[in-house]
Amino acid sequence: MRPLLTAALILAPILGYTQDASDNFYIGVSGGVFSYRETLTVRDYGALFGVSEITLFEDHTHASRVYGGYRITDRWSVEAGYSATGALGSTDFFFDPILGDVDSDVNWDYELLSMRALWTGRFGPMFSLFAGGGLVTVDSLINVSETSACCGALSLSYSERDRGATATFGMEWALGAVALRGEWELFFLENDLDTDVLSIGLKWEF
Repeated sequence: MRPLLTAALILAPILGYTQDASDNFYIGVSGGVFSYRETLTVRDYGALFGVSEITLFEDHTHASRVYGGYRITDRWSVEAGYSATGALGSTDFFFDPILGDVDSDVNWDYELLSMRALWTGRFGPMFSLFAGGGLVTVDSLINVSETSACCGALSLSYSERDRGATATFGMEWALGAVALRGEWELFFLENDLDTDVLSIGLKWEF
């Protein structure tokens, strides 16, 4: 219920505006793969630029998105969207001097709210390329479960919020009022953290 309410709040102002500018409004849905990669940059005198990048953790999950936008001109548009991911997970086994042997399981998911501006280049009546960027707010729910020789099973859940920037690149193939859209969206949240979504979906123009 929460994702549907969030999407409705984002799209409602745009929907209301279309009564006087219906030819410029569009909505869409998409699904794809969300990629998460944590890295560590270390000094490496043998590397080309004197540093190397080590991957600490990497995972992938599914993602879905609903969005709405308004075409200001034939080239420029503004767009608001809501995305949700599946669960990412990390498991680990280690020894703690106090707890003894510990099995740790951490999983989390994301909800992303974005506002962005897009520039579109058209190549004939059907095919176009687009690129753009904007701001994103990311909410995550983290669940931690640990089983130790000392204390048995323990669990903890908490939420976090982060803000950053987003950039996207994509293409569209128009089929009348419906277009097939594929895009690659990147999120810039923290240093040494790479997150992006590769997706495909449908867009409806009104």
